[in-house]
Amino acid sequence: MPRKTAPSKKTKRIGNMFENVHVEHLLVVTGPTSSGKSTLLDLIESGKIEGEIHSVLPENVTGWKQFCHREYDGILDATAENPMKGLILHYDFMRPFKKFLKGYEEDVISTLIDRAGKVTVLIIRPDAEVLLEQLKKGELDGNAMETPPADLGLRRLFTRTFHLIPPGIRNTIKKNLFPNRKIAVTDFNKVLYFKYQEQGWVDNWYRKFDLFLDGKAKAGSDINRHFVQAARDNRKVWKVLQQ
Repeated sequence: MPRKTAPSKKTKRIGNMFENVHVEHLLVVTGPTSSGKSTLLDLIESGKIEGEIHSVLPENVTGWKQFCHREYDGILDATAENPMKGLILHYDFMRPFKKFLKGYEEDVISTLIDRAGKVTVLIIRPDAEVLLEQLKKGELDGNAMETPPADLGLRRLFTRTFHLIPPGIRNTIKKNLFPNRKIAVTDFNKVLYFKYQEQGWVDNWYRKFDLFLDGKAKAGSDINRHFVQAARDNRKVWKVLQQ
């Protein structure tokens, strides 16, 4: 039976939205930015995934609804009387870094785990050089690197301050000040490009997320976690790594 836990101040509104939600099985597909979450989810949805990962996937996962932030249709109707059989959460475990959160307890993943009877977590862990290359190819190529590396710290501080302004007002300011601004790489992804090259930085995020799951398990959540990785020569083939 899902537990009811008090949400943090930042997520109180979302927590209240999910107060009566019941999900029998939650599948979390997670990892750092550009680790291959969308690729894995597309393969799961299409049923074209290959390799030993089949041994850790929930039964009948193909066709489960994928949760997207701000898109709650169907999820809020999943009550104790009519629970949702299965739900997939596409989650970037670097969101606390991106959204300036104190930890995962302030994010929607915490609430969804609390509302699920069973949780399977697939943590994607590509090799370091593969992760950097995928970030460069998927997020940076073809876009403008407008901010020099030396200025990223100051730019990120400005971005953080700017996000304290309510979204509606913030969007109006951006539209009026930069009406013809070209698409550029976000500050977050530019910072990541250099952070990914710092020894131990990405590993530290894996440890933080693992500790978060440990806390949820100790609180009573039924969690099974697995580290997975795509084959370098065939992105359809996924293996389960030794923990």
